Amino acid sequence: MMEAHKPTRKQGIMFFLFTLLLVIFIFLWVFFINQGWLVVSGPAPFDINVGGSEKTCTASPCSIKLVPRKHTVSLSKEGYFEKTVPVDISMRKETKLEASFKFIPKVLEKGEMVLPFESAPLKPPYIGIPKLPNVPKSDDMLFSPSGKLILVSIGREFFIYNFATGETTNSDLLDVKAAWAGEDVVYLQTVDTKQALNLIKDGKGVKVVEFDRPFKSPEIIGDSAGNNILIVENSGGDSSFYLIDLGNKTRKKLEIPKNAKNVKFAAGHLIYDDGAVENKKVSALNLKSLETVILPAIDAAGVAELGENSVIFVSKEKRQQGQPVLGVTISEAIAEAQKETVDPQPKKDISNYVVEYDFSTKEINTLADITLKEGETVKKLTPYLEKDRIFFEKGGKAFEILLKEGA
Repeated sequence: MMEAHKPTRKQGIMFFLFTLLLVIFIFLWVFFINQGWLVVSGPAPFDINVGGSEKTCTASPCSIKLVPRKHTVSLSKEGYFEKTVPVDISMRKETKLEASFKFIPKVLEKGEMVLPFESAPLKPPYIGIPKLPNVPKSDDMLFSPSGKLILVSIGREFFIYNFATGETTNSDLLDVKAAWAGEDVVYLQTVDTKQALNLIKDGKGVKVVEFDRPFKSPEIIGDSAGNNILIVENSGGDSSFYLIDLGNKTRKKLEIPKNAKNVKFAAGHLIYDDGAVENKKVSALNLKSLETVILPAIDAAGVAELGENSVIFVSKEKRQQGQPVLGVTISEAIAEAQKETVDPQPKKDISNYVVEYDFSTKEINTLADITLKEGETVKKLTPYLEKDRIFFEKGGKAFEILLKEGA
């Protein structure tokens, strides 16, 4: 029987040194060599979470060591939506990341809904004011995009009320179709066989464009920027839609369903209901590309322009579902703090959601979860961006959604 080989003292020392060097190398590799740095800048304090490991950053910029590879990084800050982003960490290098957080809107009750007119926008200067004594009483009132001017129709005459001055002036318009384009009044006027689209400047009508083929039963809709006019020609229950570019003075017929309802301009798009009785869809037609997307809104009448590229609306769904796909991403973290502070609700209560959709990024975000009692609806959804707020009515009371911290 052969005896087991016994290492010599020299071999034992060599093995020990090799093992020690291997351990040192592994230690250096794991903790020093095979490392990269993620450097995050943002409004401290905020938290970084990578693979379950979390670090609280009390100052900016803030760095964290990571193994060189692709990681999914979650950034969170109290009172703001959590943000998840992919990062690629390289060995012995810094990867920089800018942390921008979006404030979780808060819903607050403002008290009983008080407006001087039922049709008045739910925002200053009208919210909370029961009466405007200098304004002629009428059921036909059109408010300019700012809300500071009112076009009042009484019989065959039109008046313009200026909220800032409290003055009411006669516009000298008789039996015309009129609307607001930005803060200017536009109107259609037919003389003999020709029809002109005019703009009121300094109290006088200025011709913008003339039509050789007059509209017979038109409705006028203007955009908030004052760039476009939509003329809706109604005939036998069906409608045709013509886009008038005020700058280029051109007229173009749009391919919109003949039974479309609640047509309006918002963020460079035409918003409308498709006219269906069941499974109604709300469409948004891009005025430049003429591409259409479907918005998960309850109806087109409730869609409002939030910014140059975005709209808000009320939806029954917290997230986008069904076809056609918008190609959007949805914020997952909707904190309980954004819900209204109200008494406990019965089981029949439901939720509607105030949703923002950005046409440029195709991102859709739920801004607020609105608890509704049976029979209640969210009405008069109105942005007031001067103070970073959105107003709405529910159950005869006014509410506001705060869009920024300290708003």
